[in-house]
Amino acid sequence: MRVLDRSERKALLEELEKAFGLEELPQDLVFFEGSEGKVRASTREAYEMAQRIARVESLGLYVLKRTKFGTYLSVEGSQLFGEKLRRNVVELTAEQLERWASGEPLDVSELSLRPEGDFVVVRYGPVFAGSGKVSRDGKVHPQIPKERRVPVE
Repeated sequence: MRVLDRSERKALLEELEKAFGLEELPQDLVFFEGSEGKVRASTREAYEMAQRIARVESLGLYVLKRTKFGTYLSVEGSQLFGEKLRRNVVELTAEQLERWASGEPLDVSELSLRPEGDFVVVRYGPVFAGSGKVSRDGKVHPQIPKERRVPVE
Protein backbone atom coordinates (compact mmCIF):
# COMPACT_ATOMS: atom_id res chain seq x y z
CA MET A 1 0.00 0.00 0.00
CA ARG A 2 1.13 3.48 -0.85
CA VAL A 3 0.02 6.67 0.91
CA LEU A 4 -1.42 9.27 -1.45
CA ASP A 5 0.64 12.44 -1.37
CA ARG A 6 -0.85 15.94 -1.53
CA SER A 7 -1.07 16.07 -5.36
CA GLU A 8 -2.53 12.55 -5.60
CA ARG A 9 -5.06 13.41 -2.89
CA LYS A 10 -6.02 16.53 -4.86
CA ALA A 11 -6.42 14.44 -8.05
CA LEU A 12 -8.60 11.97 -6.15
CA LEU A 13 -10.80 14.80 -4.89
CA GLU A 14 -11.13 16.13 -8.45
CA GLU A 15 -12.29 12.68 -9.63
CA LEU A 16 -14.85 12.49 -6.82
CA GLU A 17 -16.01 16.05 -7.41
CA LYS A 18 -16.56 15.36 -11.10
CA ALA A 19 -18.39 12.08 -10.47
CA PHE A 20 -20.36 12.81 -7.30
CA GLY A 21 -19.99 16.50 -6.43
CA LEU A 22 -17.83 15.84 -3.36
CA GLU A 23 -16.18 19.13 -2.38
CA GLU A 24 -13.66 18.02 0.23
CA LEU A 25 -11.97 14.96 1.69
CA PRO A 26 -11.83 14.58 5.47
CA GLN A 27 -8.52 16.10 6.61
CA ASP A 28 -8.19 13.65 9.49
CA LEU A 29 -7.97 10.65 7.14
CA VAL A 30 -4.96 9.20 5.34
CA PHE A 31 -5.67 7.57 1.96
CA PHE A 32 -3.74 4.58 0.58
CA GLU A 33 -3.82 3.10 -2.89
CA GLY A 34 -3.37 -0.63 -3.10
CA SER A 35 -3.66 -3.20 -5.83
CA GLU A 36 -6.25 -3.02 -8.59
CA GLY A 37 -6.93 0.69 -7.99
CA LYS A 38 -8.49 0.14 -4.57
CA VAL A 39 -8.20 3.07 -2.18
CA ARG A 40 -8.47 2.69 1.58
CA ALA A 41 -8.82 5.33 4.30
CA SER A 42 -7.52 5.31 7.85
CA THR A 43 -7.08 7.71 10.72
CA ARG A 44 -3.65 9.28 11.11
CA GLU A 45 -3.28 7.62 14.52
CA ALA A 46 -3.86 4.13 13.09
CA TYR A 47 -1.45 4.86 10.24
CA GLU A 48 1.27 6.02 12.63
CA MET A 49 0.76 2.93 14.80
CA ALA A 50 0.97 0.66 11.75
CA GLN A 51 4.27 2.32 10.77
CA ARG A 52 5.74 1.11 14.08
CA ILE A 53 4.47 -2.45 13.63
CA ALA A 54 6.25 -4.76 11.22
CA ARG A 55 4.43 -6.43 8.33
CA VAL A 56 1.05 -4.72 8.40
CA GLU A 57 -0.67 -6.10 5.30
CA SER A 58 -3.82 -4.01 5.29
CA LEU A 59 -4.99 -0.89 7.01
CA GLY A 60 -8.16 1.15 7.09
CA LEU A 61 -11.46 0.95 5.32
CA TYR A 62 -11.89 0.15 1.62
CA VAL A 63 -13.67 3.29 0.35
CA LEU A 64 -13.38 3.41 -3.44
CA LYS A 65 -11.98 1.89 -6.58
CA ARG A 66 -10.46 3.54 -9.63
CA THR A 67 -11.15 1.75 -12.91
CA LYS A 68 -10.72 2.56 -16.58
CA PHE A 69 -14.42 3.54 -16.57
CA GLY A 70 -14.10 5.94 -13.65
CA THR A 71 -14.09 6.02 -9.87
CA TYR A 72 -16.80 4.47 -7.73
CA LEU A 73 -17.45 4.25 -4.01
CA SER A 74 -17.68 1.02 -2.03
CA VAL A 75 -20.64 0.51 0.29
CA GLU A 76 -18.55 1.85 3.18
CA GLY A 77 -17.22 4.70 1.04
CA SER A 78 -20.75 5.73 0.12
CA GLN A 79 -21.62 5.73 3.83
CA LEU A 80 -18.49 7.71 4.76
CA PHE A 81 -19.00 10.43 2.13
CA GLY A 82 -22.75 10.06 1.58
CA GLU A 83 -24.15 13.23 3.10
CA LYS A 84 -21.56 15.32 1.23
CA LEU A 85 -22.34 13.91 -2.23
CA ARG A 86 -24.15 16.41 -4.46
CA ARG A 87 -24.40 14.63 -7.81
CA ASN A 88 -25.42 11.21 -9.12
CA VAL A 89 -27.13 10.09 -5.90
CA VAL A 90 -30.24 8.00 -6.55
CA GLU A 91 -33.02 7.46 -4.02
CA LEU A 92 -34.40 3.89 -4.04
CA THR A 93 -37.69 2.48 -2.83
CA ALA A 94 -37.66 -0.40 -0.35
CA GLU A 95 -38.42 -2.87 -3.15
CA GLN A 96 -35.62 -1.47 -5.33
CA LEU A 97 -33.18 -1.63 -2.40
CA GLU A 98 -34.00 -5.33 -1.90
CA ARG A 99 -33.31 -6.04 -5.57
CA TRP A 100 -30.13 -3.94 -5.41
CA ALA A 101 -28.81 -5.80 -2.36
CA SER A 102 -29.31 -9.10 -4.19
CA GLY A 103 -27.19 -7.84 -7.10
CA GLU A 104 -30.02 -7.31 -9.57
CA PRO A 105 -29.50 -4.44 -12.05
CA LEU A 106 -32.11 -1.68 -12.03
CA ASP A 107 -33.50 0.08 -15.10
CA VAL A 108 -32.53 3.74 -15.32
CA SER A 109 -36.18 4.48 -16.21
CA GLU A 110 -37.19 3.28 -12.68
CA LEU A 111 -34.93 5.77 -10.95
CA SER A 112 -35.83 9.26 -9.83
CA LEU A 113 -32.66 10.75 -11.32
CA ARG A 114 -31.04 10.68 -14.72
CA PRO A 115 -27.36 9.78 -14.16
CA GLU A 116 -24.70 12.21 -15.40
CA GLY A 117 -21.80 9.80 -15.78
CA ASP A 118 -20.71 6.19 -15.54
CA PHE A 119 -21.48 5.63 -11.85
CA VAL A 120 -24.20 6.51 -9.34
CA VAL A 121 -24.48 6.12 -5.57
CA VAL A 122 -27.74 4.71 -4.24
CA ARG A 123 -29.50 5.42 -0.98
CA TYR A 124 -32.67 4.48 0.83
CA GLY A 125 -33.54 7.28 3.22
CA PRO A 126 -30.44 7.88 5.35
CA VAL A 127 -28.82 4.56 4.33
CA PHE A 128 -26.25 4.63 1.52
CA ALA A 129 -25.88 1.28 -0.24
CA GLY A 130 -22.88 1.65 -2.54
CA SER A 131 -22.33 2.45 -6.19
CA GLY A 132 -23.65 1.17 -9.46
CA LYS A 133 -22.26 1.20 -13.01
CA VAL A 134 -24.57 2.74 -15.59
CA SER A 135 -24.48 0.62 -18.73
CA ARG A 136 -25.33 1.55 -22.31
CA ASP A 137 -28.42 -0.68 -22.21
CA GLY A 138 -30.05 1.60 -19.62
CA LYS A 139 -29.35 -0.46 -16.51
CA VAL A 140 -27.52 0.35 -13.30
CA HIS A 141 -25.44 -2.63 -12.13
CA PRO A 142 -24.62 -2.81 -8.40
CA GLN A 143 -20.88 -2.88 -7.64
CA ILE A 144 -21.39 -5.20 -4.69
CA PRO A 145 -19.15 -8.28 -4.34
CA LYS A 146 -21.03 -11.56 -4.72
CA GLU A 147 -20.19 -12.64 -1.18
CA ARG A 148 -21.88 -9.52 0.20
CA ARG A 149 -25.11 -9.83 -1.76
CA VAL A 150 -28.32 -10.74 0.01
CA PRO A 151 -29.65 -14.09 -1.28
CA VAL A 152 -33.00 -14.00 -3.05
CA GLU A 153 -35.61 -16.29 -1.47
